[in-house]
Amino acid sequence: MYTIYHDGRLMFDPRFDEYGLSAPTLTLEAHKFGSLSFTIYPNHPEYGRLNKISSTLSVYKDGVLFFQCRPAWSKRGMRNSIQYKCEDILARLNDFQMRPFDYSGTLEGFVDAVLASYNDRVETGKQILKGHVTVTDTTDYVHYSSVEYLPHWDVLQTRLVNTHGGYFVPRYESGGIYLDYLRDEDLPNATQEIRFGENLTDLFIETDAANTYSVLVPVGADYDTFDEHGDPITKRLTIESVNDGKDYIENAAGIALYGRRETSRRWENVTLPQNLLTKGREWLEQNAVKFSETVDLSAVDMHNANANVEAFGWLQWINAVSTIHGLSEQYISEKITIPLGNPSSSKLRLGATRLTLTERVMNTVSGATQQAISDTATRLRDTTLMDLEEIRQTITTVEDSLRTTIGNTETSILLQVLQTYVGKSEYAEYQREIGTEIVQTQNAITTTASNLETYVDNSTGEMRQYINGVQTYMRYSTAGLELGKVGSGFMTRITNERISFLQDNQEIAYISNRKLYITEAQVTDRLLFGVGENELFGWVTTETGMGLKWIGEVT
Repeated sequence: MYTIYHDGRLMFDPRFDEYGLSAPTLTLEAHKFGSLSFTIYPNHPEYGRLNKISSTLSVYKDGVLFFQCRPAWSKRGMRNSIQYKCEDILARLNDFQMRPFDYSGTLEGFVDAVLASYNDRVETGKQILKGHVTVTDTTDYVHYSSVEYLPHWDVLQTRLVNTHGGYFVPRYESGGIYLDYLRDEDLPNATQEIRFGENLTDLFIETDAANTYSVLVPVGADYDTFDEHGDPITKRLTIESVNDGKDYIENAAGIALYGRRETSRRWENVTLPQNLLTKGREWLEQNAVKFSETVDLSAVDMHNANANVEAFGWLQWINAVSTIHGLSEQYISEKITIPLGNPSSSKLRLGATRLTLTERVMNTVSGATQQAISDTATRLRDTTLMDLEEIRQTITTVEDSLRTTIGNTETSILLQVLQTYVGKSEYAEYQREIGTEIVQTQNAITTTASNLETYVDNSTGEMRQYINGVQTYMRYSTAGLELGKVGSGFMTRITNERISFLQDNQEIAYISNRKLYITEAQVTDRLLFGVGENELFGWVTTETGMGLKWIGEVT
């Protein structure tokens, strides 16, 4: 259960009507400030008491402080309702500008320096303290500088997250607010899973290759030097001096699969060309053969039904499994939207970087073959005195090696790339067959995937009956059992007291206490009364009108 306090005063508690808010919604998203939005009406005890920026709102989850924010925007409505949007308390970091700086030292020391710059300008109660720092630099040395006046939060994001990854996560303790800087692998694992047929209710999967490149121009720190006339100038470090005069590096697999896609990336703390080359190679290997994948989904949080089950959280590793969508992987919950009055309808956004077909096929070949291809690629990359004809011969060797590898491992590749997944739930058996075809030309490698998805039934007739069943529904709610069909305005609702017939959500007839109630009836032939064969009467139509007549046994 979630509650909200402002400056120590109760603001929202779903157990008390007088402390209700309209649509209180909490949104947490990686690398961005969280937000809280709601609407308050004049009959609320705390109406009109919020002060922009200076008030502090605290969200509690099951009695534990979960999130803090401050009012930043409001809008008054026709009936004097006020809609508020409140920004994360971490936005205080942007209340002050960090002065121009030139820092050299450890990465953790730079976090200290940024927070110290902010904390020196605020009172103790508004300070943000350094927490756990698990993100590291491979050289244990960073250099950052700026001649600009920059907001403190922007400095943390641009100088650290953009170059070293990781997540800044606030942690609320009795001693104050701590800011942790954690590696991906140090984020907690969720104890719940999201599974199709169990708690998954909606799903969208987005794959993006916009940040996938095969050629990188790494750029390092600025340094002072002289031009050919002896005049002082400032230049940026490149890798030409340690990379055979080339300022770029390539990924052979990425070029074969996507062609040449070039980008540049700066490590402004790197001052040595060899270190810059190492960082560039690491970055390119991670991005040249992978796509980013975002999963937007809605799932039932079982914590709301069983308090002993840990609730889904923000920045957790969550295992998502849906056989029919080809989903079986751990993702980081990078965004969560929580309706505080109805947490069971929370929505999650999961993010991950996944292997492409290139790496998956490479994983099927033998270690010796992988080593041979790797050695060839390394020789191609590191050769310093290779003319154009030698480059062509080396490329041909790599191509022949790949063809031989794929030919020799045809069976194992087919077993892994052509698979059959069978998943069961309580209501159906599902079979999914994936076929992948690789077509290689002199210009590119093309992959074509075909998906065959079939619900397994005993006959064509049963299949047709199942498909029709999908178009109708049975829904259980506090209102009772509802029967209907998608796209139809008619519905039947069954409760303990009556059976209702609805049209366009309006009750047009119902049966209760052995009686039928209907607003309008049209009898096309005759209306009968009685049960015995000598007690049966009916209203019948005649040539002159309508009359009540003894009928006897119905024929």
